Amino acid sequence: MTTLQYFRFFQDLWRFFKAHSEPVSDNGWWQRLADQADELIVRYGSNEFVVRMTSLVVWEIDRIYQERRTT
Repeated sequence: MTTLQYFRFFQDLWRFFKAHSEPVSDNGWWQRLADQADELIVRYGSNEFVVRMTSLVVWEIDRIYQERRTT
């Protein structure tokens, strides 16, 4: 990836996180999150860095959800 591609990836990853940072208890919502994560990965070439970073953001969204459920 070029520096510009990394920049665009981080912009899109931030938008993805921002759009999903208020997780809800709805299977359709979680399926859309998974579908959009897959789209993001494919858009940036499915390389290991992109997969790991996207997975980490999905993990963080799930962590937020779990934390809010228990409080």
